[in-house]
Amino acid sequence: MLTKINQAVGFRLFTKFGQKGLVNIHKAIPVLGGVVGGTVDAMSTYAIAKAAKALFLNEIIDFEKQEQIEIAKAKLILNMALVDGDFSQDETELLKVLVGSMNISDKNRTLLFAEIDNSKQQKVDLALFKDDLMNATTLLSGLAQLAKADGTLHPAEKLYLQTLGHELGYADDALKVLME
Repeated sequence: MLTKINQAVGFRLFTKFGQKGLVNIHKAIPVLGGVVGGTVDAMSTYAIAKAAKALFLNEIIDFEKQEQIEIAKAKLILNMALVDGDFSQDETELLKVLVGSMNISDKNRTLLFAEIDNSKQQKVDLALFKDDLMNATTLLSGLAQLAKADGTLHPAEKLYLQTLGHELGYADDALKVLME
């Protein structure tokens, strides 16, 4: 008899769960959909945030590197102007105009103005140019044109260009073409 009661109660519980369980599943679908949708949204937002963070941080790093390159160029131009031993007031003013037009911070601009007034050879990190062949070639070509601007290529200017070229990985033949 106990078995028959258990079967009857079990059958009743099953039918009751079946009726209410189906209703509850319909109610649970929007909640499950919200959980699934929220999870997908969170994962995609995280991926977008990670990509945006990488993009914007790289831009900041690139801007800082670009500023370092601009400062290095100004120092190399100053060195080129000093290497022949004849650093005139006109060259000083021209360098200041050049530095004034560069896209660098005011602090770095002020430091470069002081270095121009100081008229001493500057140390330059050439590693900034070694990874970029186009930038290095443009730099050497520009320095060669600057050296020849007075009509002659002074031996000290030629030696300076050769030294820079070798440090940047250029062969003598390529340097010869740049200096012609």
